[in-house]
Amino acid sequence: MLDPLNLWRDALGQWENRTNQVANQEMKSEDFARATNALLGMSLGLQQALGKANTALLKELNLPSRGELLELGERLQRIEDQLGQIARLLGAQHPAASPAPSAMPPRTRRPAPPSAAAPPAAPLEAAAPPAPARRRPAAKKPAATRRPATRKGR
Repeated sequence: MLDPLNLWRDALGQWENRTNQVANQEMKSEDFARATNALLGMSLGLQQALGKANTALLKELNLPSRGELLELGERLQRIEDQLGQIARLLGAQHPAASPAPSAMPPRTRRPAPPSAAAPPAAPLEAAAPPAPARRRPAAKKPAATRRPATRKGR
C-alpha cells in the first residue's frame, strides 16, 4: 500500500539535500564572499549612521542615551556600596547606638499592656513654647439688640 506521507517525506528530504549541495557550491565561490563582505560592510555603516542619528536626536530632546543611563547606574551602585561600608563602620564603632530591631507585637484586638521599663512620654507642651493666643473678632449682635444708626449732620 502506498503511503502518501512517506512519499512526501522522501521528496522533501531529497529536495533539502540537493538545495544544500547547490548552496555549499555557491558559498565556496569568490563572488559569494565578495557579495557577503559588501553586504556586511553596508550593514555596519548603516548601523553606525543610525546610532549617530539616534544619539543626536536624544541630545536634541535633552534625553540620556543608553550608555549614559548605564554609567549613571554604575555610579549609583558605587555610592550605595560606599554608604553601606560607612553604615557598617558606624555600627561597629557604636553598637549600642544602633537600634535593635523590635519584634512586632502579636496582631490581636487587645492593645499590648504598657511595659514598666518604658519611660513616660514627655508632654508636647514642654518641648515647644506655647503659641500666642489669637484674638477672635467680636461677634455681631442680633439686629433686635442693636442701636439704630444715627446720621451725622442732622
